[in-house]
Amino acid sequence: MPDHPARPLFDCPRRIAGRSGGGSGPESDFVLCDDLYAIHGRTEDEPAPGAVLVLSRGRVAIYRGRPDRAKDPAVGPVYSAENAPPSVPTGRAFVRFTAGTDAASRASDLAAAGYVVENVPVSAPHAAWVTHRSGRIAEGLNGLRALARIPGVENVEPELLQELARR
Repeated sequence: MPDHPARPLFDCPRRIAGRSGGGSGPESDFVLCDDLYAIHGRTEDEPAPGAVLVLSRGRVAIYRGRPDRAKDPAVGPVYSAENAPPSVPTGRAFVRFTAGTDAASRASDLAAAGYVVENVPVSAPHAAWVTHRSGRIAEGLNGLRALARIPGVENVEPELLQELARR
């Protein structure tokens, strides 16, 4: 099966690599859910009737079925992994360069791959949060491999919203 099949709803990869458990768990393959979609940009106090799950303090809601407005930028894909709750990509990615590399100095390489630097964590100057220049989630996910091919990149991880695990 091709990695980027033509999809009538979302032009996203069928599979993406990520970490279950909000970044602390083992690396997993996340598979695109054909029967779920997410609505982004909600307000915290906005009701979400019929939502399967509400994430990010109410700003993202997951629904079962197919959306009426699939081309709306507020509508996005949902992924699942084995033994993990549904995961919603934000379009952002965390890029980690080799130790000693100043991520901010690599902004032109990231731009050549289609991404802009959102911020460089003070605690990890060799890493950066990036977003695809289009602002579209699908393009951000489709470009993850281009980020990984940048010389000196050790890891690329898409940001995935998940329900908080209770201990």
